Order: sequence, then structure tokens, then C-alpha cells
Amino acid sequence: MILHDQHVHSNYSEDSTELLINHYTVAKNKGCKYFVTTEHIDYMPSMSGYDWLCDFDKLIKELNELNKLDGPIPLLGIEMGYRKDYLKQIKAQLNKYDYDLINLSVHDSGKIEYYFAENFKILGLKETIKLYYENVLDAVTQIDKFNVLSHLDYCYKTVYRIDHTYNFLDDIDLIKPILETLIKKEKALEINIKVQNALYDEHLKEFLKLYKELGGTRLTLSTDAHQATRYLENFDKYIKIIKDSGFNYLCYYIKQKEYHFDI
Repeated sequence: MILHDQHVHSNYSEDSTELLINHYTVAKNKGCKYFVTTEHIDYMPSMSGYDWLCDFDKLIKELNELNKLDGPIPLLGIEMGYRKDYLKQIKAQLNKYDYDLINLSVHDSGKIEYYFAENFKILGLKETIKLYYENVLDAVTQIDKFNVLSHLDYCYKTVYRIDHTYNFLDDIDLIKPILETLIKKEKALEINIKVQNALYDEHLKEFLKLYKELGGTRLTLSTDAHQATRYLENFDKYIKIIKDSGFNYLCYYIKQKEYHFDI
């Protein structure tokens, strides 16, 4: 069995034009048993000014068609972007469909999108990082119905572009409560290759060391692929880093039930 990618976007997401069948075909050719798509829902991103939505009814119909093919078993996922001011809508969305996998993430505070370097100038670097982690802690505290916290170190993609000498270990007091909450709630931490490619291997090793020291065991690995050419990209490299850091398995989910893939 080849472990499938745990975080994938197609043209059902606002920021991808990739056809779902193209991702599916790559998963099939690589020998994956399962295939999951995790399309975006983000309410009113501050840099867009409109909701990022997914037509899940149409998506489910396409997944049902894929299920008739001789290939991986299609699964339904979602990447739910957290916003405190949309908590009611988020909880309703998470109860609307029978998801196999729910990835919870934070991209936006409502005033600051954490992807854009110019936004870090509004409050300054340290205060923006602090706000980001406060948002993430609120997300994992307020939401119970999720399986995986996606790209916890998302903000550093931007931070390192602004200051490549920045040491994320300075933010441990902000990060620890989030990891402790994940561990208590028995949720998984995602290692997001798209984010890690923008960081440093030593960053990831220190991140994994901290998680392990706190008692964390649950991890998922994903590319966050928005193009089919990136499906499972660099999995071997990051599985080795994860294994060398003392972890023996990765998680995956079917009907939100946790399964383990030995590495």
C-alpha cells in the first residue's frame, strides 16, 4: 500500500485550476489505495473580499463517478479555514457532509492574511506571529469536529521571507499550548510539504522534537498540492525526516476514523 496525499486541492477550490481527475490519475499511477481531496472553505478572506466556497454536491457526484473506475477509493475531505467571527457557519459546514477527513487551518484573522509579507508590517513581525498563534489556539479550542491541524507553521513561510535569520524557537510559549491541545484532543499534526519547502529542514526537525517531547504521536504528511504534478512530491524525503525524529507511523482517515501507516 502507498500512502495517499492527505491535503490536495483541485478546481473545486478557489486557488486551483487543476482537474480532479488529474490528481486521481497520479494517485492511481503511484499505486495509492485511497484518494482524498480537501477543498477550501474560507469565509471572507481579507485580501479577497468574498467567500472561498466549494460546490460539495458537485464534487461528491464526481467522486462517485471516480469510484466506478479501477483505481484508488475516493474519499471526501475539506480544509476548513478558521475565523472566530464565522464560528456558527464553520460548525454548520462541518456537520453538513459526511467527510472522511477534516483538516482545520488558519489563513486569515479577518484583517490580516498571513501569506502576504506586507500584512506583517501592519502590527510588526512579532505581534503578527503572536496574533497568528492566538488564532490557531482559538481554532483548536473552539472546534472539536476535526481530525488534523494543517500547517501549524504556516506563518513562517512569510516570516522567513522577511527575516531569514528568524528563530521560531523564540515562539515556543505560543506554540506549546496548541500542541498540548492537539495531544489532549487526540488530533493529528500535519507536516505540510508545501510549507516545509519554504522553510529549513532544521526547522522541521526542531518542530518534530518539540511535538515528541510533549507526547505527540499523531502526524499526517501532505503536499498541499494545487497541481497534479506535486502529488506525493518529496514524500520519501520527509518520511525519512519524520522517522529519524522518532515517529513510527503516519495517520490517515476514513469516515473520520483514524488509521495508521507504518513508516
